[in-house]
Amino acid sequence: MKKQSIILAMIIVAIFAGCKNDVDDQLNGTWRLNNGYYEYIFHNGDFNIKNNDIDNGRGKYTTNGDKLTLTPTHIYIDEIDAELYNTTVGWKTRSQLFTIFRGDKFLAGYTDEELNAMIDESLAPITFTYTLNDNTLILTYEDGFVDTLTRQ
Repeated sequence: MKKQSIILAMIIVAIFAGCKNDVDDQLNGTWRLNNGYYEYIFHNGDFNIKNNDIDNGRGKYTTNGDKLTLTPTHIYIDEIDAELYNTTVGWKTRSQLFTIFRGDKFLAGYTDEELNAMIDESLAPITFTYTLNDNTLILTYEDGFVDTLTRQ
């Protein structure tokens, strides 16, 4: 019985270790880029980006040391793009974007590989070096460009 209890305890520890959320909880909240246009909303591994208060993209994020990686999963199609691409307003997944692009008359000459490359570029993970100082979040891109955001 004691051996079974030890094995059960080890299984429970392994399960909870596997559920560890690799995010910095200090990022939770709304952060506005100092130019005033972009807003990043972080919540326990999920993110949403808005431009001028309009949804733009959402997905998952992780942190590892001083690295923050955003992995987009959805692109928001607003009214203008919905009309342009003859689709509905709302969040679109990778497969939905492919279907929309494949049916677009302006993209008719593109191959599946070219359309996939366009979507891959839009949904590609991006990694920043980040630092948090009180209510300031500094994101440094791999090329050295820096964005400064303020907690709202």
